[in-house]
Order: sequence, then structure tokens, then C-alpha cells
Amino acid sequence: MHNIDIMHPKTKKARVVYTESKSNKENTDNLTLSRAQQARRRISTIEALKPIHCSTQSINNTPVLNGMWSTVVHEMSTDELHAKVKSSSTLCKKVIPNILKEHISDFQKSDANMTRSIMRFYKGGIVTKNKYKEMRKENFEFMHGIPVPKLVSYDRLQGYMKSINMGEVRDLQVQFTNINMQTTYY
Repeated sequence: MHNIDIMHPKTKKARVVYTESKSNKENTDNLTLSRAQQARRRISTIEALKPIHCSTQSINNTPVLNGMWSTVVHEMSTDELHAKVKSSSTLCKKVIPNILKEHISDFQKSDANMTRSIMRFYKGGIVTKNKYKEMRKENFEFMHGIPVPKLVSYDRLQGYMKSINMGEVRDLQVQFTNINMQTTYY
């Protein structure tokens, strides 16, 4: 472990760091330091990175945060990222659910969901309109606040299925009657 000199932004005097920054195991949003120490280190980190990531006229921290994010994504292994994200309450409760909801909304409008809906409609035989609507109303969550995507509405499903060109549709009874009549004459 190396002692690192950090310039404290308020006093500008060098400080020696004796305690490393370690993530809290239960919630990686926080370090195993006091709130005051965490706040000081965040400020010091941003100040130390400004000369690297910001132009001299820059007044916001966005370039620093972009640089920090890029560094984290490229320097951490996917296993480390997975562990940090999984134990971050902010990411798990606010960020990931919003991303998933966007993807679910896109999926519900997709051809894949239409195919899924047709499969459910025909599974175990054709279901009635009311039964399909009941299946569509089922609300399951695979993560807190994240529903399983809904099936396509019955009317949209029927419209889609009617638009499929099935080719020539023949009445099987008439077709087999014609075949039987042809075979009896020979």
C-alpha cells in the first residue's frame, strides 16, 4: 500500500492517505469510510482529474465523469463490473429498471412479441377470445417493478394473422370426397 499525497481542495495542503477506498460490500454506492471522508475524496478525485479531462474554460464536471466512467468500463473486468453493479442500490433500483422498461416497451411492439403471442394463442389448441384476453391481463414481475412483457392485443393479433398469406385454402372434406370418388371409379 502506497501513501498518496492528496491536495485537499479547501486548504490546498497535502494530506497523506492512510485508509484505502474500499467499496461497502452490501451497497457499492458507498465506501467503508465516514460520509465526510467519502465526500472529501469525491471532491478531491474530481479536482485531481480536471486538468486531465477538462479544457481550461470548462466549468462543469461532465468531462471528468465521462473520463472516470470510460476508465471504469475499460479497466475493470466484466466480473468486477457485474459485482459492483449488482450491489449498487442506485443502479438496481433506479437505473436498470428504467433501461429494462424501455426495452420491454420496444419488445412489446416487436415481431418477436407477435410471434410469442401467436404461439400462446395456439398453444394447446386455439384459445377463445376471452381466454386470450385473460392471459394478456396476467401481471408477472421478473424484477421488482419490472413486468414481463404483455402479449399483443387480441384485435391486433387477429388482424396480423388475417394478413398472413396462407396460399390456397381448401375444404378438406370436399378434397377427400373428390379423392374417394376418383379412386372408386378405377
